[in-house]
Amino acid sequence: MATMNKEDRKDHVLTFPAWLAMFIPHLMLTPNGFVIILGKNDRLVYDASFMLTPESRPFNHYIRLEDEPDIFFGHAWTRFLIFLYNLRISYPHLEIYPFDDDVSAAFRQPKYNPNVISAKAYLIVAYLFIATGLTFGDRSSPPSFEPIARARMAISKELSQGFHPVPEYPEYIEKVQFAPPPPQGFKFAVARCDQFNPGVLIPANGSFSPVEYNMYVDDNLYAAAGAAHMRWAMPCSIAGIKEILGVNDPDLRSCQPDLDKFFSHPVGHIRRQLGYVTNTRTMSVTIPDDKRQAFLILLRKWGSDSRRYSFTLSEAAELLG
Repeated sequence: MATMNKEDRKDHVLTFPAWLAMFIPHLMLTPNGFVIILGKNDRLVYDASFMLTPESRPFNHYIRLEDEPDIFFGHAWTRFLIFLYNLRISYPHLEIYPFDDDVSAAFRQPKYNPNVISAKAYLIVAYLFIATGLTFGDRSSPPSFEPIARARMAISKELSQGFHPVPEYPEYIEKVQFAPPPPQGFKFAVARCDQFNPGVLIPANGSFSPVEYNMYVDDNLYAAAGAAHMRWAMPCSIAGIKEILGVNDPDLRSCQPDLDKFFSHPVGHIRRQLGYVTNTRTMSVTIPDDKRQAFLILLRKWGSDSRRYSFTLSEAAELLG
């Protein structure tokens, strides 16, 4: 109920007494779950494929993916790593900073047409809730967010080329902390130029290289060579999402990007992203120790009881992201 109070306060749902459900034509009630993961915010999920009876037609059965926008985010991590490699080619002696910022309540912000929201209802305790924005568990939600993500990427990259004015966003940039620089004479791992990786464009006028932004759903992955370049890349990223979803206004919507997550860790050469740890000094990507240890524990438990085969595969998928 604390989560639902927050959803109602942010206008992510319309709230009614539960008895009203009996009087709404064409109401589609969807079972809900509540995911609790240590270190992350609790999250509501919608079992939009649940069939109460063999004749049931749940929400996801009405969605044809061929009618939805293309899914693009699956290649974001690969594109980001390629950009990192090309940055190292062009800037072999500078600290390269990987970073990511997060769209607050990303799926909630694109809104359903009022004519169809009766298909997005659910009951919790004594209340009927009707979602106003995209929900987790619908086949249509990830592709429906893709046009927003791709527009944000294009706007941010265009701004990073320096041809347009960009707001300074002091509430973000002035509070960013950077990790200590490498010691004097430190040798970075070498990245070599080839026909596939020519490096990044270094403008002849001495301005910053254009930044590649890659959205993995609502996580925007980008990197910059040197602290000054990163302080330029950040406002370009922020301006891109505000251009699409609007400026920060706590009475209307969540902050873009999320303020707490923006400052959760100092900006440095090591960053945990999408369940991996990126190190731009060694140009390596590794699995975090906590995930590795959890997986080893799972393997030992798996080996001691072969009857748990299918169950532990799902556990492994969750542990490895």
